Amino acid sequence: MLYNYFWSYTTVDDSSTPPDTVDNVDSVDVHNISVYNERSSGVSIRFLRSGGALSLSGGLDWLSGSLRATAEDESVGTNIIGPRAQYGYDFRIYDFWSGRQNQFDLWVNSGIQPGRMVWFDLSGRLQFVKNRRMQPSYNLGVVCRPYSQTTVKLGYAYAFRLPSIADQFADGFYITGRSQLHPETARTLLLTFGLVPANGNIKGEMTLFHQRIDSLIQYAYDLELACWAPRNVDRFRSTGIDVHVNCRVNRILQAQLGGVWQKARQSVTDADTLVAAYYVPDIKWRFELVSTLSRFSGSLNVIYTSDRTITYTYSGRKDIARVYEFGSNVTVSVSRHLLFIISGLDLTDQRRPDQFGYSITDGDYPGPGRRVIVEARLTLK
Repeated sequence: MLYNYFWSYTTVDDSSTPPDTVDNVDSVDVHNISVYNERSSGVSIRFLRSGGALSLSGGLDWLSGSLRATAEDESVGTNIIGPRAQYGYDFRIYDFWSGRQNQFDLWVNSGIQPGRMVWFDLSGRLQFVKNRRMQPSYNLGVVCRPYSQTTVKLGYAYAFRLPSIADQFADGFYITGRSQLHPETARTLLLTFGLVPANGNIKGEMTLFHQRIDSLIQYAYDLELACWAPRNVDRFRSTGIDVHVNCRVNRILQAQLGGVWQKARQSVTDADTLVAAYYVPDIKWRFELVSTLSRFSGSLNVIYTSDRTITYTYSGRKDIARVYEFGSNVTVSVSRHLLFIISGLDLTDQRRPDQFGYSITDGDYPGPGRRVIVEARLTLK
């Protein structure tokens, strides 16, 4: 993974910055290259058993991950006018850090169907990480089918997310990690309605949800460390609707629509004050047309993401505008074993950042923009 950015700026001569001197340059070019090498390996074991009204599955997972980061930051300043014209300086910083984490998971999933119209789901996981307290997560659900074409599900889930290796161990120019970060813990309550008509041409599902996250991890500037550091924000709340619809228009054409509308809020400086969540759009939806004809299949899609705003108490406001992203896909089946695929992503080249950066002037981290991917897949059957 590589981050590579470059920018330039000019200085202004006024009463606070005297005309050209050795210490007052006219322009500065800044170039930074950061390389992240990520490695992971693991082992998984699964078992499944079902019979009668009871089904049971489970497994063991072991995962080892590491991250190595190198970065070089170079600032080049020059004087282009004045008595010391053509004076320049070169300022470089080099940085290296690495981190590693191993985890062991034990999980189980069970289903009980006491009658034809009702069944229960229960699943859970225990995660063990060195130097951290054992973490549990679980899901509880009851599903009812009042009619042959409809289902209703009521569910509750408790889950957690460990801080990433970078969140814990980073040691760079502008950011630093914190090994004492707490995991993010989430509690979600949902109610789902599903509809599958007898002809099967239309399938729909709508979910009402409310989610609460404690100890949300976000970055803030630390005056003592003089850089940006992750911290546990006290609260995050989100309530919304998730909708998915699949419609078969005819034998060769399908239409798919999925979207989420939600209101998300979070605390920033204290647990009692909530503001609009920084990284979460109110609306996001995707519409796709899929067609299949003999050896050919293709799709066209559009993804909409609404605008987002972040307000800094010390330096103002920052916005990410709404955007429509268009994509396409063509697949050709040459034989039973060989496929050719051409995919186009973000064809309108929006380059919209996925999240806010660490400061007002960093320019965020833009998406890669327009991509065309050509694949050849060979399978043995």
